[in-house]
Amino acid sequence: MTNQHILVKDKATDYIILLPNIPSKSEQYAARLMQNIFELMGVDIKIMPEESGKESKYISIGNTCIGQELIKNNNIEKLGTDGFVVKTENGNLILNAFGEWGKIYAVLEFAEKNLDYMYYAKDEIRITKEPVVALKSMDFTSAPDFIGRDVFNYDTHSDAEHSVQLRLNGYYVKWQDCHGEGTPWSSLNDQSLVLQIIPHNQYIAKHPDWYYIPYDNGSNSLKTQICFTKGFYDDKKGGMLETFVDNLINNYIIPEKDKKLFMLGITDNEHFCNCEQCTKDVAKYSKSGVMMRFINKVADLVEQWRVKNAPIREIFIVTFAYAAVFEPPVKKDGDKYIP
Repeated sequence: MTNQHILVKDKATDYIILLPNIPSKSEQYAARLMQNIFELMGVDIKIMPEESGKESKYISIGNTCIGQELIKNNNIEKLGTDGFVVKTENGNLILNAFGEWGKIYAVLEFAEKNLDYMYYAKDEIRITKEPVVALKSMDFTSAPDFIGRDVFNYDTHSDAEHSVQLRLNGYYVKWQDCHGEGTPWSSLNDQSLVLQIIPHNQYIAKHPDWYYIPYDNGSNSLKTQICFTKGFYDDKKGGMLETFVDNLINNYIIPEKDKKLFMLGITDNEHFCNCEQCTKDVAKYSKSGVMMRFINKVADLVEQWRVKNAPIREIFIVTFAYAAVFEPPVKKDGDKYIP
């Protein structure tokens, strides 16, 4: 290993973990995470503020003076909250990010690439067993392909530490300040249309035509869907479309300023409105097509509001293929599918 910088030898290291003199909670968390990973190799590594550790070999995490220069030179704000930079320089390691999540993910990425680290579960973690580990030469930026990552799993939802290790940031988890920005998902859940945005129990008395209730004696909102064509065609003042969009913007998008993903989700059942207009439109567009026409119209109106009121903000309107709207809005023409 001549001409290489030795990171670990015989369960010891000459390196320290370097933090800004006044670190953020996420930077402190990332440093402890790095320290814990070294402990898995049986190695004790110290965490020090940069004012005390300048002369040592170091792993710099976050906005140290060195880390700030790295960000400046890489235009990393384009990587959003989750992207990061990993760079070796003069035998030292520099990890930084534009967002707080990225500082944590940089630690995990380095550990995977240099220490053969892989986290599967709290009691199933892989780490290198080599007695001598060199610091590899690295210089790269990275970011997840999409934001708002989640799996519907009780372990990840109940354990933020577990979710962080798997780089999940869904909205079911109760995040602490040390875990970065928190989820980009709004508090709208996967049954938001009837239960949250235009709640069945709030509007059904005055506007029974906004909803489809499959049973004559049923008033349970969990069995109810909205009438998508009513929402699509109803452009009058105080109508379903205006009420829906106003509630979405005023009750969720405006108050939840730090959120990007807003779920427009159908109720958890197979029902779909069978009014005259829905029946007619389903024959032409399919059930999912009828839903998407409404969702797209809502998205267009939200975008008009965003451009006028919050032009620098990112807002994504999200829905999903499920139950009655699982099949895509396409038809088959020979071997091809077309809209």
